[in-house]
Amino acid sequence: MTVVQIANLALRHLGVTISIGALADFTKEAKACNDWFDVARDLVTSDREWTFSTKRAELTLVPGVTPQDYSYAYTVPSEVLHVFRISDGVRVKTVEQSFPFRLELNAAGEARYLLTDNDVCTIVYSVSMGGREALLPADFVIAFTYRLASLMCVQLMGSGSVAQAEKLEAAYFRMLSRAGARDMGQGQPDVPPVSEFEAARL
Repeated sequence: MTVVQIANLALRHLGVTISIGALADFTKEAKACNDWFDVARDLVTSDREWTFSTKRAELTLVPGVTPQDYSYAYTVPSEVLHVFRISDGVRVKTVEQSFPFRLELNAAGEARYLLTDNDVCTIVYSVSMGGREALLPADFVIAFTYRLASLMCVQLMGSGSVAQAEKLEAAYFRMLSRAGARDMGQGQPDVPPVSEFEAARL
């Protein structure tokens, strides 16, 4: 589906019946779509570990930097939207086996660091689907259109439309759950391991 088609579907959620021909059109509807399209797309992409927008990368250790609360600092690639977790190749972990980490800016405020106690760091993260909207699954697109509509609502419909924006946001989360469930179905998951606390009760 194209950018314009997605934008027009979002406008339909707002009761707008006219269609835009491009985000660069000189109409208030096109301007609102242009203002919020990328923001909405990246928010939805970051909300779940989607199969089509998730990547892995081994990060580069920052030499000579020792964080105050962690042992190591790594440079975060600029394409990273959201870091979901640190991976060591074990597909399924209990909470106790996960690796703590934190993201923050470096001292110069010009790059993001990932701080952790791992001496090797491979992250699982989301990337923007900007320019690749045609690859987005239909159920993701539906959720996306509701998110976009909720963000555009007040700009297009006025300050009295806050309640409508909240309803659209609620609809987004419902569709997000459905789209996420379908996306997770693309593969055979492992059986979750039993945590130490659960094992003690057996």
